[in-house]
Amino acid sequence: MCHQGHARRPLRALLDRRRPKRATKRISSAPYHHNQIFGDNILLQGILATEGNVRIVTSQPWIAENGALADITEADVVEYFESLGFQKSSVADVVAFYNKELDLMVLDANLKNILRDFTGKLFPIDVVVGKPGSEIFERFGF
Repeated sequence: MCHQGHARRPLRALLDRRRPKRATKRISSAPYHHNQIFGDNILLQGILATEGNVRIVTSQPWIAENGALADITEADVVEYFESLGFQKSSVADVVAFYNKELDLMVLDANLKNILRDFTGKLFPIDVVVGKPGSEIFERFGF
């Protein structure tokens, strides 16, 4: 999986462009947060930061989808995140959830980024997880 800062508005908003080292540190902690919240095993493979661009390469275990249970609804996703202590934003064009206790935000949690395995468990993939800066925190109304 590769995230490109220039192509993903939510990720770019998490970055502090004035402090590239700080932004890289924030991005490099994203797999840790993802693993902490979702019990996953995402590994950071590398970060390439150039002027105006950040590319992150991660890997995660294969998730075998259950075709019979593949139809995931928005209600399923909201229920899943609420069970993890997250609240859904209702003001932005990007699906976002925030956990006040952890001070973590999950962005881009739309239906195409959620899989269901053979046991019925949901797995967020390709979501952006991190501590929100004040600008993004306000944009999502939290």
